[in-house]
Amino acid sequence: MSRSNDLLRTFEDLRDQTVPTSHESAGLVLSSNLTSSLDRALVSLVSEAESREGQYPLAVFTHGSTGRGEQTRFSDIDLMIIVGEGQEQLASEILYPLWDMNFKIGHSVREIKDLQTETLGSIETATSLIDARFVAGSELIWQEFQNERQRIFESYGGEIRAELARSYFRQCEKQPWQTLAIDIKSGRGGLRSLSTIRWLNYLEISLSGVNSASVNEELLGDALSRLLSTRNALHAIHGKQSRTVNLLHPDIAQRVGDWLGVDPVRWQQSLFTAMRSVDKVLRQSIHKIDPGASYWTSHESLPSIGISDDDASRLNVFLAGIDRITERMQRGELDPLPVDDSFLEELPEWEPLRARPHRVSFHTHPIDVHNARAVLEAKKLISEGDQFSEEVEKIFSELSNGWELLVAVFLHDIGKGRGRTHSPYGAELAAGICDRFGIDPSSKARIVKAVRHHLLLPETATRRDISDENVLADIASLFEDVETLNLLYLVTVADARATGGTTWSRWRAQLITALYLRIKEFFDSGGSSILVSKRNKVLEDLKEVHSQSDVIEHLDLVDEGYLLGTTSSLIGLHIEQCREAMVSQSKTSLRFDSINGIDRFSVVMPDRTGLIRDIAGSLAGANMSVFSGVAYTRLDGLAIQVWHVADALGNELEASRWGHLFDHFISDGANQAIIEERVSEILRSYPAGTLTGTEPSVVLDNESSDQYTILEVSTTDRATILYQITRALSTMNLNIHLAKVDTIGNLAVDTFYLSKSGKKLSGFSELTRLQDAVYIAIEL
Repeated sequence: MSRSNDLLRTFEDLRDQTVPTSHESAGLVLSSNLTSSLDRALVSLVSEAESREGQYPLAVFTHGSTGRGEQTRFSDIDLMIIVGEGQEQLASEILYPLWDMNFKIGHSVREIKDLQTETLGSIETATSLIDARFVAGSELIWQEFQNERQRIFESYGGEIRAELARSYFRQCEKQPWQTLAIDIKSGRGGLRSLSTIRWLNYLEISLSGVNSASVNEELLGDALSRLLSTRNALHAIHGKQSRTVNLLHPDIAQRVGDWLGVDPVRWQQSLFTAMRSVDKVLRQSIHKIDPGASYWTSHESLPSIGISDDDASRLNVFLAGIDRITERMQRGELDPLPVDDSFLEELPEWEPLRARPHRVSFHTHPIDVHNARAVLEAKKLISEGDQFSEEVEKIFSELSNGWELLVAVFLHDIGKGRGRTHSPYGAELAAGICDRFGIDPSSKARIVKAVRHHLLLPETATRRDISDENVLADIASLFEDVETLNLLYLVTVADARATGGTTWSRWRAQLITALYLRIKEFFDSGGSSILVSKRNKVLEDLKEVHSQSDVIEHLDLVDEGYLLGTTSSLIGLHIEQCREAMVSQSKTSLRFDSINGIDRFSVVMPDRTGLIRDIAGSLAGANMSVFSGVAYTRLDGLAIQVWHVADALGNELEASRWGHLFDHFISDGANQAIIEERVSEILRSYPAGTLTGTEPSVVLDNESSDQYTILEVSTTDRATILYQITRALSTMNLNIHLAKVDTIGNLAVDTFYLSKSGKKLSGFSELTRLQDAVYIAIEL
């Protein structure tokens, strides 16, 4: 075996070492060692080729991460081979040994005369010239290359700089705010951003002969070390098959922290902070190119709400600070409240939120960015309304002080990042902040309650029976007036919109708005008028589709919760399905459709013990995940179920897939053995994962409902989880009166209203057996 092969093996072994190490050793140190090891192998390859071929007019350059000395475990090996005229075949002597060892090579073979044409062909080629680093071969060719490179950049450097700026603008439009899912390589403030700063500086020197940039090299060096450490850790954890993985999300943060020997929360926080610094430096570099450049095209005019003409009033100072944060969010800056803003001196409670990751995976942004985006969403609600709620504009108009919404939204998560339950502690902090900024007692009381209870409406709407008078009475008792409820509703909407993903959807908005309207009416009339109003609206909406008698008959057979939580169009569909089920041989009607990109599965069939179990099993057996849904039973015994589903592997659910499910659903729907086998196959193929920081929870409530025992289960979501829970319930011969399924991110929260022989469960032993059975089910 040749020396070059030995050196390539040494390089390969170094890349394959995945023993956990310190973050100091995992970053620049490892990347430098990898780069040096590869350099030695390349030098040896060229030397051996020269000994075989004699005269060898060729020079080998590295570029990209290899050229910058930032080689990571599974980076491509980027090579540029410059040859003499008509000598392209010589490059094979260098490339074949690398290919033989299955390295992924990004390479080009060129002559000096071709550099200009290829450089102007793409920004990637242009930047590869900047990164190019001589490794081995003809130093004369290297000198010629340097001269030609300098000539090209003197002539075309301005165009290349402009394209780099445009690339950054496009990136800002795609990622206007910092997200928890960090793209280490290509995200804003990532490794490519660091490279772009250096490319721009290089081009400035080429064009002007001087470098006027004031770049903090220590800051950028620290950022580079952290980014490389994280990328190498991700590669070590995920292996070669995930060579492009560069996301650091809460789900895998703990493993990265363990591998690097660091606290995962503090490490993520340091990464977010470093990336913000890199992005800020890059913006400053681009600003020098085009001082008037805008970084994000969404510059809609949003309201600025003050309370007096006295700009120095304490509250106006507070609102001015919120306005500046909103403006930064509109400009797409990654840090909504930098340390040099005077507002931070007035609000020290903000600092624990800075760049801090959320503990739950359904959040899109770090805590401080989420809070800032929530204010931006609140202002959009004021000026634009909401696509899922017609009530927003009317409710805002009823607020005595519109600025209360901005303050409450800004403070809603102020209690996070301190190791305490954030809502009650946030309310304590909000009270002190309101006093500090001179907010009057009545406004303070509403703001503090909105902060304390900002999770109340979504949690109740998605987990409780909103037709239950006891539920309404419990919530109404928390508020002194409708205005506080109005403020809470608007804070809820802004918070959900700012969370990202599917947290705010038509289905969730329908449930929360129905609950809000029920509570509002409860203050005045016990909730009866909203039922009448909703019933009349359904009759009006469906008068062209169904006879009034058919609609009335259907509504008389369902409970109040169904009426309040279901849209008119879906009620119309269910009327069709009920009619279809009653005349069909199978007594079953199945429909699927897609609403705003979300697949919806509607089932109508006679109710029976274990029905939800079998439907959940059929969906799981088809490798579909249920992420939200609700199940009701009509008085005539027909079950109505609506499930929002997605493919468990993220693929599109085509019509043929639904057809296959429907075909098997009728014949196998009552055959538990077939369903069990399919679910077992899914469990064998896709074993349950774990969600960092999430412990399974099984809570039984025998007090909140007069008729039913309420079971609430929180656990890591997976395709089979609903089936596993409902199978345990059917084994105990429990009837499910109402089921509400809600999945946010990787967290599933499923609620069931249960009875046995027409009564709720009683006795310590029976409740304990239920709790134990569900724990066993979800831990499978």
